[in-house]
Amino acid sequence: MNLQVNPSGSKIWIIDYINPITKKRSTKTIGHYPYVSLKEAREEREAFKESTKDKREFALKKNGYITFGEVAKLYFDKIIKEKSENYVSKEKGRYNAYLKSLAQTHIIDIKKNAHSNIKCNFT
Repeated sequence: MNLQVNPSGSKIWIIDYINPITKKRSTKTIGHYPYVSLKEAREEREAFKESTKDKREFALKKNGYITFGEVAKLYFDKIIKEKSENYVSKEKGRYNAYLKSLAQTHIIDIKKNAHSNIKCNFT
């Protein structure tokens, strides 16, 4: 795991790894520092290591079956660039309080509850 410092000054956590299927070297972005802490980056690295051990699971992700946690990470990467720190902090708090339990669930396995009034806006 590395912290990549760009010429603009932005800092991004990245993981260099070897794809267990193709055996080619690749890079995975974890998130922007300081919005993703060292502790969170290490946890993500460990989770990613576990996911690469299971070739079938890794293949599912590469074929478009991503987890809710990965979608949430994309969402946070987007709003970090566009919204205030206060807004991002509130959104992360909501995610940790209500949605973190879905982090390892594949998106295709999440179904809308017909009786639920909960609406999520990830645009």
